[in-house]
Amino acid sequence: VIVWQGNSAHVRKELEDIRKFRPDMVVLHYPNQLGVAGGWNEAMRVDPHAPYWLLVSDDVRFEPGSLKLVAEWTYRNLQNSKSNIWFHYVTIGADKLHAAFVVTHRLARELGLYDENVFPAFCEDTDFEMRMNMWEVMHGMETWSTRDVIKTPDGKLIPLTHNNMPNGGGYVSGMSRNANSPRTDAETKRQFEKIRPLKGCNYANEKWGFLTTVPTKDQLTQLFRTPHNIPDIPLWLWRLDVNRRRCQLDGHDHCPYDWNLLKEKR
Repeated sequence: VIVWQGNSAHVRKELEDIRKFRPDMVVLHYPNQLGVAGGWNEAMRVDPHAPYWLLVSDDVRFEPGSLKLVAEWTYRNLQNSKSNIWFHYVTIGADKLHAAFVVTHRLARELGLYDENVFPAFCEDTDFEMRMNMWEVMHGMETWSTRDVIKTPDGKLIPLTHNNMPNGGGYVSGMSRNANSPRTDAETKRQFEKIRPLKGCNYANEKWGFLTTVPTKDQLTQLFRTPHNIPDIPLWLWRLDVNRRRCQLDGHDHCPYDWNLLKEKR
């Protein structure tokens, strides 16, 4: 499944080439932006009963045999009745970046889909991490684990290319850097602070209490235990605020979320 957002001519040409050797490819075309979270969700909704979904950014390329390794690792995990690992990173270099990862059906059933109020990008992964963190808090962090890194049978990372560099190489995202990146920690922090208030992170901050990054276990007690600190609200619940989205698309800097949407009958 390919989720195409926009109308770029070069993407249209690439899709034509892909269909030559994968005629069964499903292409979902949205001329207007859904955002990162919306794109991931649309891909998952194509087959809502799948045992798992492998979500991949458009600049990731798997080496021959890698997808088979991912499928075998995931199915082994799913067949293990004692396993509580529901989120599987296909690690980029030394970092767990959301460029290639597996979401299992059980995880989506427990914690829902990605929150599309995180728009257009950045911190949709932070929000999901917060849900996993809070789920672990509720069920005992020492006995449950919702995530792991997929590896080959001999314990190596799955071979892939991200941003045209093997296993991420020196890849730098807006929010973090690979261990091999030439960018310093200070430069990364400055980039983070520049991007965070302009993209989807302001909503994630409002939803969980102020965040600058995914918190440590010790820091979790300082944040909201439920979305927007509304008592008894399930972790999976979010409702798209269309007025807020319209405000963002109109270019306004401050577009508050209407929490009353979450207090409606659910």
